[in-house]
Amino acid sequence: MVDKKEKKSNKGRSLAVPFLAAIALSGIGGNIYLNDRADKELIKIAAHEDTPDLECIADNLELFKQESQVIGDDHDVIIIPGFATNDKYMSYLTDAIIDAGYKASGWDAGFNTGDTENKAKLLEAKIIDIYSNNGNKKISLVGYSLGGIYAREVARKHQDKIRNVITLSSPFGMEDQNGNPDHRVKRIYDSYNTNLNKVSNPLKESLLTPSSAIISNSDLIVNWKVAIQKSNDISENIVLDKGHISLPFSEITLNIILERLRQKSDNWQSIKSKNCI
Repeated sequence: MVDKKEKKSNKGRSLAVPFLAAIALSGIGGNIYLNDRADKELIKIAAHEDTPDLECIADNLELFKQESQVIGDDHDVIIIPGFATNDKYMSYLTDAIIDAGYKASGWDAGFNTGDTENKAKLLEAKIIDIYSNNGNKKISLVGYSLGGIYAREVARKHQDKIRNVITLSSPFGMEDQNGNPDHRVKRIYDSYNTNLNKVSNPLKESLLTPSSAIISNSDLIVNWKVAIQKSNDISENIVLDKGHISLPFSEITLNIILERLRQKSDNWQSIKSKNCI
């Protein structure tokens, strides 16, 4: 008999097949030196001042192989899909987060077709509606790839309503040749903000809400250097060895997300401070 967990895993794999096929046909993922490249990238990541060291990364990967039995506190969580994906694509994470004791839902804006103001406003309206109907309880956001940029920027505007932001390989640090925000991410910023600094990249600026950026040394689609955030008392970077397409279907990704969702806004602790001292 196939249990619920295995059914979800199979469902996630079946949803990922078309996207994996597209990547394979494009040649993006065809790197026969992946293992060697991934190892070198991991060393670079571990040497970065804003990430855990190699030993801490290894310890976390081992720790989060095990599923936690702790039940969530029933707060609202919105899962935002990446580019060219929708809520159905993210249903493995959504269903699992619901099963873990949270009120999880998608962004209800259809396919993420990129930087559209309409979808930005739909997400904003959903956050405002949930917040006004749940007794003004803060909401957590989980954003995959481009969805993570929506998550960060709407949280920047509505920090009073957001409890926690978790991004999965989200390229908010992309810049053009002049060092300005890449136009694809800038338009999402513009949908929520009106004071874009023309000199610096405000999308890189730290949030005033606790945030976790999950990055990968073997992503192949999004370079970890544009998905990393400045670490401080309420922000962190968590390193996984997963491909970009498989990231939202990974059990270890789920286990880390669930652990992060349990963190309280008024007593947030980074994974590094909890597990790597």
